[in-house]
Amino acid sequence: MQPTFKPSLNPVIESKPAYHAIGLRQTHVYSEGGIPSIVDQWSLFMSRIGEIQGQHAVTIGVCYDVQPGNPFEYVTAAVLTEAQLDSPVPESMCKIFLKPQTYAIFTHTGPISDLGATYKVISEWLANNETYVRAQAPELEYYDSRYTGNERADNEFDIYIPVVSQ
Repeated sequence: MQPTFKPSLNPVIESKPAYHAIGLRQTHVYSEGGIPSIVDQWSLFMSRIGEIQGQHAVTIGVCYDVQPGNPFEYVTAAVLTEAQLDSPVPESMCKIFLKPQTYAIFTHTGPISDLGATYKVISEWLANNETYVRAQAPELEYYDSRYTGNERADNEFDIYIPVVSQ
């Protein structure tokens, strides 16, 4: 299937502050065909987001140590504002903290079904750029008002790949 967008090989490199978030943590296994269980995790999380105190303009998906064929942790979460840092954690949810980090930020445009093409571009960039290497830190998906729905052509969200200078 041809993607409906043309991913850019030129990410934005940006240092981001720490993130605090509350969400659901589950274990998944990466396969070449994708990770359909993550869609189910998002559905469950979005059905429960109202249990987290306050308004949530930004949600994130955080991947911890993804290696093909191996189980990995994924957290669907609502980013907390400074005023929400002491919010109680709803039952069966967790609070996470992501340290300040420099990221290569790629924007995925188009349906979620085209996400594999974006990750292919990310892999090519990581292998071929001469300035940055992947850092040992979680990567994340950043969903804000540009996210319009899983299979919409006008959908956009960012993928943050942690990097350090070579």
